[in-house]
Amino acid sequence: ISLIALLGLLPLAYFSRQLEETTRSGVIIVTEAALQDENGANTDSPAIPEATLVELSERRGDNVLVRWGSYEGWLPHEAVRPLLLK
Repeated sequence: ISLIALLGLLPLAYFSRQLEETTRSGVIIVTEAALQDENGANTDSPAIPEATLVELSERRGDNVLVRWGSYEGWLPHEAVRPLLLK
């Protein structure tokens, strides 16, 4: 039973650590932020209001990948402030 538990929990521990190292929390600092897809077109998600807590992921140029609930898209990095949480 221990071996089965180890084989099941080891990948979960690995991917949770990877997720912790590659994502961080942030807050929207503009009045409203519209998520965009990789081509720069607005997505069908609602506008994110100011002071909303979001999850930040990868950064490409001047944009950062943002996850807000079930919505995901790109925002200019000037629209988001990363939080330093301990």
